[in-house]
Amino acid sequence: MKILLSDFDGTLCLHENGRSWYLDEDIEAIREFQKKGNLFGVCTGRPVRWLMRDMHPDIHPDIVVGSSGAGITDMKSGKTLLETVMPSSLVEELYRTVGECRVFAVQSDGDIYYLADDKHPEPKVVSYDIVPKEHITGISICAGTPEKAAVMTEMINRKMGDRLAAFQNIDYLDIIPAGSSKGTGLAFVKETYHSELTAGIGDSFNDIPMMDAADLAFTFHRSEMEVQEHADHIVDSIAEAIAIMNRQ
Repeated sequence: MKILLSDFDGTLCLHENGRSWYLDEDIEAIREFQKKGNLFGVCTGRPVRWLMRDMHPDIHPDIVVGSSGAGITDMKSGKTLLETVMPSSLVEELYRTVGECRVFAVQSDGDIYYLADDKHPEPKVVSYDIVPKEHITGISICAGTPEKAAVMTEMINRKMGDRLAAFQNIDYLDIIPAGSSKGTGLAFVKETYHSELTAGIGDSFNDIPMMDAADLAFTFHRSEMEVQEHADHIVDSIAEAIAIMNRQ
């Protein structure tokens, strides 16, 4: 049995100029991959609920590695296999540390709470007082540009790296408890499901830990060169990656 874990935004679900879409060839390839007894999973910075809200109705993940590795769910049983949380005091400290940003969103209890948002047309900014404090798995920050995101990522890892791990995702940052990553998520999935081959595919910097942990790593011709350096194969689609896996 083989497993493919795919990033969501920019990999499985494509975005451009406010429009989102999926490739028909990817949908069909995923369906055929699963029919053969293999497992398809999504490895994303989103929590499960916010992932499935935007999932294509014809794609049914077997596994979701959510919150960049801090939460893992078996979608067939609905069972949470892993949840790593951060203390609420860290969120408050981080909010003060980063200062001004376009979006500051807290993932808690499977939902997303926006403490700051000047990017979306209808921001739903809330007070931190209403955020559930016991199950905070991740934080997403939009820095505005990839350059600002790179600087902010370095700063957070330098100042708070013993407690938090920050990963750049184009102009966003995914921040989770230290010791977690998409890579640890993939390793957990590989061990739990006893796969003969576990592959990962992603498009950005935050996918590098997943690619490094995979038996077989894929990224795209459109990805940054630094990301491509961590891939075994450079492809144009998930369907192309699955075709390569089928030959292994």
